[in-house]
Amino acid sequence: MPTIPNILAADLGTLFTYRDHQYVVTNWLKRMAPPEVPAGARDPFQDMLGAILYEAQQECGPDRARLVFCDRLEAEYVSGRGVSGCIARLADIEITGTADWSPIRLDEERQSSAHLVGRPIF
Repeated sequence: MPTIPNILAADLGTLFTYRDHQYVVTNWLKRMAPPEVPAGARDPFQDMLGAILYEAQQECGPDRARLVFCDRLEAEYVSGRGVSGCIARLADIEITGTADWSPIRLDEERQSSAHLVGRPIF
């Protein structure tokens, strides 16, 4: 697995260019770790189910990896909304400005993003 530089992800509502297209940051993502069950809580059926669910996760983004939503401090990727959507590595985007969002809209986007933290992309 490549080393990820310690870069703070762009904030929600930040405009960026990725592959010659314009987007606005809508969420943060990181690689999803395989499930690990503490040794004292092992259950063969649950271990097998966890492994199956992990393997069933969609591999997406530029690195074709299993991704999970996270907070800004943990982010390796941002998701963007534009004419279509994208998932981009932090180092691959060029910040171009800030969306003209009202404080209410920004607060709603923050709440929506916080609600997704820990959920995988299916």
